[in-house]
Amino acid sequence: MNTLIQQLEYMAWKLTWADSKWKCNTTGEEFTFPTEVRKGDFYEFGKCWVDIGDGGYHRWSGLPSLLEAPHRELAETIREYVEQLKRENV
Repeated sequence: MNTLIQQLEYMAWKLTWADSKWKCNTTGEEFTFPTEVRKGDFYEFGKCWVDIGDGGYHRWSGLPSLLEAPHRELAETIREYVEQLKRENV
């Protein structure tokens, strides 16, 4: 796979999680993922946990709710661009 596409896919993945704010609905504890989030990271807050996976999956337990995802729109724009590059066989 094209190195540029791989880098863009990783950037979009990272932006999806970085600085996103979550809340445990059981305890009310809030948690913000660090900017330097990495694939395979695992976080616990309140009675919840989130395994952010490897880009192909993620999973969680408890009752976490996403409160804020400040980079989500940029991540989606990058994903759309990647799909365009793939269609054009760049």
